Formats: sequence, C-alpha cells, structure tokens
Amino acid sequence: MMDRYSRIEAGQWAASVRWPFGSRRAGEAAESASGSLSQLLFISVRPGVQFLWTLLFLSTLFHAATDTTANQPTMIIVLVVSYGAVVLGNHYFPYDEYHPLGFFGLMCAYLLLISSLIFFTGNRTSLLGFLFFIVPIYAAHYYSYPGTMAVAFVTTLARFAPFLSGSISSIVGLTLGLSAATYFVVGIITCYIVESEKIYGRKSHEFRKLLEISRNRESEVSLLCGLSKMFPRTPTWSLRCRPLPTSPQGPCPPTAPSSC
Repeated sequence: MMDRYSRIEAGQWAASVRWPFGSRRAGEAAESASGSLSQLLFISVRPGVQFLWTLLFLSTLFHAATDTTANQPTMIIVLVVSYGAVVLGNHYFPYDEYHPLGFFGLMCAYLLLISSLIFFTGNRTSLLGFLFFIVPIYAAHYYSYPGTMAVAFVTTLARFAPFLSGSISSIVGLTLGLSAATYFVVGIITCYIVESEKIYGRKSHEFRKLLEISRNRESEVSLLCGLSKMFPRTPTWSLRCRPLPTSPQGPCPPTAPSSC
C-alpha cells in the first residue's frame, strides 16, 4: 500500500513539473489504472509495425547484398545498426516513464533506418518516403506539442538529406516543402487527438470515482435505514427505562407537573 501511494504521489509531482519536451506521460503513472485508448493503441500496434520494419529490413538487406552496383558497406552497417536499435527500443524502452532524450534517440534510430531503406531503394526516386510520417505520429503519442515539433523538424532534415547534393527542379522543391509542412501538420493533429482523448479519459475517470463514492454512500444509507427498521421503538423504549424523578415527598407520579 505504501509503495502504491508513493508511486501516486510521485506521478502527481511529475505532472506538476514543466518538462522541456512537454511530455504528457510523466504524470500519468498515477492514472494508469483508468486506462488510455491512445496509449493502448500505441502499445498494441507495435508488433505489427515491428513486423513491417523486419520485412523492409530483410528485403532491403537482400537487395543490397545481391546488387553488385550498390557497393556501400557503410550504409549497410548503418542499416543493420539502426534496425537493431529500433528492435531493442520497441522491446525494452519504458514507454510508461519519462525519458525524453532516450525517446528522442529512438526517433533518430527510426530516421536512420528509414533513410537507409530509402538509400537502397532508389534514394531520390524511392517510393518509401511515406515512412517518414510514422516518426511524428510516434512522437505525438509520447511528447506534447513542443517535442513533437522538434521531432518533425529533424524528420524534415532527414527527408531533405538525399537532395542536398546536386540541383533539384522547382517541382521537386515544392514537393519537399509540402512534405515538410505535412510532417508538422500530422504531428499537430495527432497531438490534438491524443490530448483530447486524455482529457476525456481523465474526466471519465473522475466521473467513475464520483459514481463509486455515491454508490458507497447509498449503501451506507440503505444500511442505516435497515437498522432503523429493525429497531423502530428504540427512543420510546429508552424513555421507558429511565427512572422516575424523585422529590422530598417521594417519587413523582407520571402525571405530576414538572415542578414536583
């Protein structure tokens, strides 16, 4: 019991602190019993997303190993290391605790993995650029708005990396600019949805607590009513058991005045 109360107090204290990345998960340890639809979805989809990363990794690694023209051992090492970091992060990262720098490093590992996949599947002409949208969506489930915007900015830099060398056409520049704006918009929308769900969950939890308190009060009132029905003549019985008042002339009769 003491450990439970200590964790609740620690969670309430963490919720009152203004963290640099604005994490909403820092103070939610105390409310974990109430549940969270977004958090449950975020945790439940990780096996499917991990299967997607594994499929993409194995396919790209096989292509890089069999393609004699793509002789890039450094990028293969980056691909393998980033995939290993993503797998370890998905399995062992404490998502219920607040580790902003650790989670930011995990997002960087995602960006390295996606950049490696894009490099081996056509670089500028790769069709896997949509994978970058996963990073701000992931960040929005852990950070609040400031942290998500920071991750969206780093995602934009990673998306622009293949186009930094050489010239690009105006249509390509417009496409990259719209992609960068979309990363921020997707992060903001996801943050708004998660924040709204958190507020709804918090109010629902408070309502359930009030409902439980009212039910307890109702049961107590029902118990008191039952006891009162079991002893309906208790006040009269207690009055009858009292001794008669006395006077110097002796006991007063029941019909005597009060001055007796």
